[in-house]
Amino acid sequence: MKIALIECPVHPLQIFWQDVYFPDAAFPINDFLYDEPHEVKIWNFSCDPELTVTQLVQDLQAYQPVVLGINDNQSTNGLVLERLIKQMFPRALVFFSPTSMALEQLLDQANQSAMRLRQRTRPVSGKLRFRSTWTETELFSDLTESQQSKALTHARDYHTRYRLDTWADYLPQQAYRLNLETLEILSDCFPEAHPIWQHDSLRLLDIGAARWAYAPALYQFFSQAYSSSPRDVYLTGIELDPYRVDQEGYSCVDHALSYIDPIASVSRYLNQDAFSYTSTQPYDVVTLFSPYVRCEDHLFSGLPLEFFRPAELLQHLSGLIHPSAGSLLMTQPSETRFIAQRELLKSLGIQPEFNAAFRSSLTGDRGCYLSLMQSKNLCCR
Repeated sequence: MKIALIECPVHPLQIFWQDVYFPDAAFPINDFLYDEPHEVKIWNFSCDPELTVTQLVQDLQAYQPVVLGINDNQSTNGLVLERLIKQMFPRALVFFSPTSMALEQLLDQANQSAMRLRQRTRPVSGKLRFRSTWTETELFSDLTESQQSKALTHARDYHTRYRLDTWADYLPQQAYRLNLETLEILSDCFPEAHPIWQHDSLRLLDIGAARWAYAPALYQFFSQAYSSSPRDVYLTGIELDPYRVDQEGYSCVDHALSYIDPIASVSRYLNQDAFSYTSTQPYDVVTLFSPYVRCEDHLFSGLPLEFFRPAELLQHLSGLIHPSAGSLLMTQPSETRFIAQRELLKSLGIQPEFNAAFRSSLTGDRGCYLSLMQSKNLCCR
């Protein structure tokens, strides 16, 4: 969503109503549904002495925000601006503070409103019809020639080792590549000597599943790895906010159910808060791919602040893991987020078995950052 925050000055403002154009805009419901990170712009009269109301109006008309916050700073200028803005953007959400609200507060209020709308409307368009028309040479076309050769060698190995024939014919190109990259992470984290392979059947829990495009990799790896015959594997994916939609109108629910359609009998996708999820049987593996461990990432993703409790979440998940041979895997896409994750684990007294950057053989660079913990190391249990 496009979000604007206006900091009013304490000195009087000159406002000329004839300079304002009032559009007849439809209610921007799609802006509250799209699965995109927030875009935020701030106009501060105190920090920018050359900023005028005329310039502000022109900027807002060009920006077209759907959520606006106004900090009056006890000047009464905000009251006038609020009236002006509500006429300029009659369908936008406007939050007014007589003093000053922080950007985090504005984002939180916007996220609460948008998430309530998504949960009430629950937009779904049905399963996607994938058209797998790509060729093997297109998989890594963005890499150099030498990198492509190496990546294709690994891709063919995973294709054979984890029996991906059906998925190669079913998944779109980008989804298939994502599953290859996920398989690479899993094969590195769970070697043949791992105690998890002592179990004849495995139960997996994935938190923050979103579109769940990587679910096939979870299933194929744990059912096929280090075994001459497939194991029984049961997948559970939990997503707090699954009704965000893409530009074509398909929600995360639509995507997830489409990706797990070939394994629907052993998979389930739940719209639920992970804090309230319980299970009568322990899980062998719990995964969190790119969880939000920093407040700003959580808010800019569109989630309300009440759900940002990473320490409590880890403590809750520790109680769902098999006590003797369970594992918890967390990944992060950037070093900054990984450092925050590392500090979080340290504050909880959790000692990961592996806690470092992961270099991908498929892309030739650092694909992500990993934290892998065994149940015996989860001190917060």
